[in-house]
Amino acid sequence: MKFMLNLIVSFSMVCIMSQAKELSPLVVDHWKAMMRPYHEVCLNETQIDPEIPNRLFGKSQFPDEKLFHCYLECMHEKLKFLVDGKFSVNNMVAAVYMLNAELAQKCVDDAHSVEEKCARSYVLVQCVAIGVAEE
Repeated sequence: MKFMLNLIVSFSMVCIMSQAKELSPLVVDHWKAMMRPYHEVCLNETQIDPEIPNRLFGKSQFPDEKLFHCYLECMHEKLKFLVDGKFSVNNMVAAVYMLNAELAQKCVDDAHSVEEKCARSYVLVQCVAIGVAEE
């Protein structure tokens, strides 16, 4: 199972790198502001090196590290995107700048295909970022 998860994540990273599209500075600013209230809480909960989450926006990188996956899951819980173990498309669309319901549902479906719960948040973030960057 771990091999399959690694394969999925590796494939996702190849897809991201091949996209060569970046989020606009306006999108990045909105998303940073949305996450800011929970940043320290999620850093403390996951004990992640603070530089790792900074790569998400600073360098448009999606670090494939378990603690980063769990940092994102923490964010999703705090933002009410993840409620009782299920992603809320409505909550995500209401809060995430430039995210529409169609893309949100596609990304939720992609995320729920992954068994490991922290990795679901990682897959979701990758999908949303790629989708929004393409718009």
